[in-house]
Amino acid sequence: MSNKIYHLRKTQGVIDTKHYSDFEIKVIKNSYHRLGAKELANVLDRSTHSLEKKASSLGVSRKNNKSVDVIKELKRLSNEGYYINQICKKLGMSHTLVLYYDSKYNLSLRRISKEQRKELNRKLNENFWRRLPVRR
Repeated sequence: MSNKIYHLRKTQGVIDTKHYSDFEIKVIKNSYHRLGAKELANVLDRSTHSLEKKASSLGVSRKNNKSVDVIKELKRLSNEGYYINQICKKLGMSHTLVLYYDSKYNLSLRRISKEQRKELNRKLNENFWRRLPVRR
């Protein structure tokens, strides 16, 4: 029995595959991030699984690539001389997220030096104590 199954699989089990044309590949690259697999599979008359595999092999995804804009903005602010904590305040991002982008994309963002941090803390402390009301 197993020999018959093996023989059938080898001789008649090959499914005729339909290769993707250049036009279909271009449509996938340009439209996959907007339409998604189901809609695009209906348009191209393909199965969703086949389309997802082809999109994956082409390196196309549905992820929103906002990180590219964020990285450009981080580089620009770093080149203008901003430190990480200033970039966080300017972009409204958490310190952890900025450090994540810095380490993942090797941005080499500037951290404030210990001397500068001490100077800032000294100024903040002086201003804090001056603003307190004096009780007599």
